[in-house]
Amino acid sequence: MSDVIKVITSKTPDKEVENIVKCLETIGFTCFYCLPNMNQQQLGYEEVQSGEHLEIDIIAIYEKFCIFIEVTTKNSGNMNKLKDFNRNLNILLDVDVETQLSNLSIPQDYHDLYECIEEKRRLFIGFSQELVRDKIITQRVNPGNNLIYVYNAFDFSYLELISECVGKFALYEFLDSLDITSSDISDSQPSEQPYDCISLTGKKFFASNKLIKLFAFKAPVYDLLRISKVFRHGAIGLGTSETGYQRILNPSKILSIQRKIRSIGERITFPNAITVVFNKNVVFDAQNKIIKVPVEFGSLSVLDGQHRLFAYAKSGLTDSKLKKVELFVIGIQFSEISKKNELKAAAETFIEVNKKQTSVPTGLIYLTEYEIMGLTNPRALAGKVILDLNSKSDNLENVFATRPVMKEKRLDRKPIAVTTVIQELSKIYTVSDLDGLRIFSEDCWNKYKRENKYKKLINETKKHVNIFFRELETVFSEDFNSNDSILFSTKYISAFVRIMVDQLKTSNDITDIRQCLTEKRTIIEHNNSSQRGPNNELFHGDIELLPDLTTSVTMIYEYLTNERDDSE
Repeated sequence: MSDVIKVITSKTPDKEVENIVKCLETIGFTCFYCLPNMNQQQLGYEEVQSGEHLEIDIIAIYEKFCIFIEVTTKNSGNMNKLKDFNRNLNILLDVDVETQLSNLSIPQDYHDLYECIEEKRRLFIGFSQELVRDKIITQRVNPGNNLIYVYNAFDFSYLELISECVGKFALYEFLDSLDITSSDISDSQPSEQPYDCISLTGKKFFASNKLIKLFAFKAPVYDLLRISKVFRHGAIGLGTSETGYQRILNPSKILSIQRKIRSIGERITFPNAITVVFNKNVVFDAQNKIIKVPVEFGSLSVLDGQHRLFAYAKSGLTDSKLKKVELFVIGIQFSEISKKNELKAAAETFIEVNKKQTSVPTGLIYLTEYEIMGLTNPRALAGKVILDLNSKSDNLENVFATRPVMKEKRLDRKPIAVTTVIQELSKIYTVSDLDGLRIFSEDCWNKYKRENKYKKLINETKKHVNIFFRELETVFSEDFNSNDSILFSTKYISAFVRIMVDQLKTSNDITDIRQCLTEKRTIIEHNNSSQRGPNNELFHGDIELLPDLTTSVTMIYEYLTNERDDSE
C-alpha cells in the first residue's frame, strides 16, 4: 500500500515535486516530501562551513527499495547541482539510520519501513532544456561509486503518461530504468514461470530471411503485465529517445478497450494473439514442451498488441481475476543473432508485422532507421540529423515532433511533423542531385560510404543546416519570433529545406546563403503585395496571397522562389 506523507515543515512544495509525488504514489510508492533542511552539525559532523545545508526533495520507498530524489527547474548549472546532491547524500547516508530518521523528520509509524531498506538509488530530475541539450544523462554521470540516475522533462512526462494509462503496472518499467529487478524488491516470487507451448524451430522469417524459433502459448494477463516491455519511442531514460521504435500508448485507445473489458468482465478475450520477442534468458524445454520465462521485466518485448494487453491494467479487474484471464501469445526467438543486433531485428519485425495492420507512423520509421535498424541510406541519415538538431541547435531546438511527449517547445508553437522535412533534407545526399554540390560531391559521398564515416557526414550536415537556419532567422526575424507565423509549419520549413539544398549545390559560403535568402525575402514581399501580419510577419496566416497550409510543398516552394507577374 502506498502513502504520501508531507513532512510538516515551513517549506512549500514546488508544483513539479507534487506532480512527481502523485505519479510515484500511483505506481505504489510511499513518498516523504517537504523534508527539512539539515546541516552537518545536526548529523554529528565537526568543522562545518557556515551556510552549508543539506536538502533532499523526496524520499520514495517501495518494499525494501528506496529512491532519494532531487528535483530542479534551474535553467543552467545542473551538473554542479547534481554533484551537490551526490555530496549531500554521501554525508547523510554516512551516519547511522537513527540519526538519519531524526533529521529527516519521518514520522515514527514509518521508521520500520525506512530501517528495512536494502536497495537505494539516487535520482536527479531536471526540467530544463540544458539536460537534453548537453546530454546530461545517466550514462554520463557517475561521480565515484555512487551512480546518479538522471531524468529530463521528457522522461518524467513519459512516466506520467504511462502511469496514467497502466497505473501500478508502470512500476516495473520505472524500476527497470533504475536497474532494479523484481528479485531486488521482493523475495516472495518465483524466479521463472513455465508455460506449455507449441513450437516451430529452424524456420526463417519471411521478411528478413532471419532464422527464428516460434512458440504459441497462453499466459495470465497478470504475468504478462509484469514482464512485458515495449521499446517505445520516447521511453524512460532514453535521453533523446533513439532506442525506441514503437508508438507510445494511446490513452483514448486504451480507454476504448477498457470500456469493453469493464462491460464484459474477465470472460473477454481477443481472436488474435499478442506477438512478443523473447530475450536470451527464456529457455525452451523441448522434452517437456514448455518454455521457462524469467519473472523479470523485459523477458518479453511486445511487438504487436500492446494496447490490448495494457488495457487490462486499469480495467477494474482485481489481481486475482487478472491471474485467471489468459491471452494467446506468439513468441519469437531469434537464432544465431548477437545481443547487439536483437533490437534491430525486433524493430524490423515490428514494422513488418504492423505494416498491413495499424499503420506505423512514417515519421517514427524515419527517426529510428539510423539508430535502431542501422540503415545508412539518405533518408536514415536525414532523420538522424533532424533528431539531433531538435535536441541541440541554434534555431531548430524543439521545433520538430521527434518525441511523443514534448513539453518544451519553441515559443508556443506546436512541434511540427518530420516526415516531409526529412524527405526534403534527404535530397542533400542523393547522388543524382550532387552535380556541383561542394560539401557532398559524388567522390566525397562515396568516400564516406567506403570509410563508413557516416557520423562525420551527419555532423557536417548539421553544421550546414545550422548555418542556413541561423541566416534564415536573421533575414526573417519577425516570423522567427512570432507565434502566429506559419513559417514554422511542416510545409513551409520543408520548402525552405528545399531552397537550402538548391543553394548548397551552388555555394555553402555564408555570404552567399544570406544573399540567397535576402533575394527570397524580396520575392515574397513582392508576391504578398507588401501585405504583413500584425507584428510585421511575412508568413502570417491572414495574408490572402500567401499559400495556405493545404497547399503542396512544391507550390509553396514556387511561391518563395518565383517572382509573380503583377498582371496575372
